[in-house]
Amino acid sequence: GAVSFEVWKSFAKAGGGASFVAGLACLGVVSQVFNILNTWWIAYWPVHADEHTPTFFILLLLLVTVLNGSFLFSRAVFFARRLLRATGYLHEQLLERLLGVPMSFFDVTPIGQILNRLSKDQQEIDLRMGMQGNFLLQSLFQALGTVVLQIIVVPVLLIV
Repeated sequence: GAVSFEVWKSFAKAGGGASFVAGLACLGVVSQVFNILNTWWIAYWPVHADEHTPTFFILLLLLVTVLNGSFLFSRAVFFARRLLRATGYLHEQLLERLLGVPMSFFDVTPIGQILNRLSKDQQEIDLRMGMQGNFLLQSLFQALGTVVLQIIVVPVLLIV
C-alpha cells in the first residue's frame, strides 16, 4: 500500500531529523553533479580530442568516475547508518507502547498474534522503508539533475 507523508516524516525524524535530510540532500546533489560531469566529459572528449592527449581525457574521466562512485558510496553508507538508527528507535518506541497497554490486552490477545504483528511491522520498516526511501531519493535527484541540466543548456525553458 501507499506510505503516507506522516510516516516518512516520522522515519526521517527517527533517522536524525534535519541532519539526516540535509546530509542525504548534500550527498545526493554532489553525486548527481559528478554523474552529470561524467556524462558531459564523455561528450566533450570526441569534440576536443585534438586539443589534449588521450591520456589526459582518460585520467580526467577516471578521476570524475572515482569521485562519483565515492559520493554514491558515501551516500549509501550514510543512508544505511541512519536507517539502522531510525529502525532501532522505532523498535524501541513500539516496545514501549506495547508494554504500556493494560494487562487485559494480553489476556485476550494470543502472544503469537502479538509477536507475528510486531515482527511483520518491524520487517516492513527495516526492509521496505529503506529500499523505497533510497529509490525515491535516487529518482528525485536524477529528475532534479535532469531539469537543472536542461535549464542550463536551454535557458529559455525557464520562461515556459
